[in-house]
Amino acid sequence: MSLSVDLTTHGKQLQQVYDKIISGSEDTSWAVFSYDKGASNELKVQNTGSIAPFVGLGRGTDGRWRLGGDGGGVQ
Repeated sequence: MSLSVDLTTHGKQLQQVYDKIISGSEDTSWAVFSYDKGASNELKVQNTGSIAPFVGLGRGTDGRWRLGGDGGGVQ
């Protein structure tokens, strides 16, 4: 089993998403990454999106992560 992460195979897409987030792009403020099936060390972009304005991220009393200050945000 390899403990390395392959950032090369999907490197162009990873870099594009990273650049959008760092630059403050309105259409991309977050990203979720995953590994390709069958090639467990190839990191890829699973999903992206935007939260404008960002309302905060926190953990509720049940341990789940939530967006929003009222406890009714995205889980």
